[in-house]
Amino acid sequence: MRQLTLTLALALSPVLAAAQASAGAQAEARTRAGASLQGRDETRIPEGFSVETRARLEAMVEAARKKNLPTEPMTDMMAEGQVKGASEAQIVAASATTMGQLEASLQALVKGGRERPTDQEVQRGAAAIALGATSAQLEALVRQTPSERRLDVALEVLTELAARGVPVDRAVLAVGGTLSAGATGGQLVSVLASANGSAGLRLGAARKP
Repeated sequence: MRQLTLTLALALSPVLAAAQASAGAQAEARTRAGASLQGRDETRIPEGFSVETRARLEAMVEAARKKNLPTEPMTDMMAEGQVKGASEAQIVAASATTMGQLEASLQALVKGGRERPTDQEVQRGAAAIALGATSAQLEALVRQTPSERRLDVALEVLTELAARGVPVDRAVLAVGGTLSAGATGGQLVSVLASANGSAGLRLGAARKP
């Protein structure tokens, strides 16, 4: 859900980005998304769009499927945009931004050596890109992660650090260096739990001797 909020803030108008969804609205968004997202093959566009907009969104989702991208973040974005009162044009733009981030993430993961990244890895990589990470930085991080290990935790730590204000390039170097030193996922998580303004130094301290 973090990626949805980030992309809305970046892609939609300042008025929409400043809007605050109530607890009831957030629950409604989850209900809409959950009702239609029972798996990639069953992902559907939320109801309520004009015929023209629906056709554009369906074409976008179909294009994402053909590129082997997870479509759930896109349809989640559409549902959240509706709840927050975004215009159809804004929702189309935000969905296109999300698709671009997912595609950039998938390409970076594959170039980094992951032949078949999981949907979760692709989504978390997209979240990192939404926070300012470049495809090259993501690719480098993948190369520093042992091939037998999933990327979920490393990417989650990276996005958490960036979301807390740690410069993206510093966060990438810190997480990548820690992975190269053999830190476990548990060590990364425990480091993140105590991370503050010295997050990069704390990550470095978690390296194995």
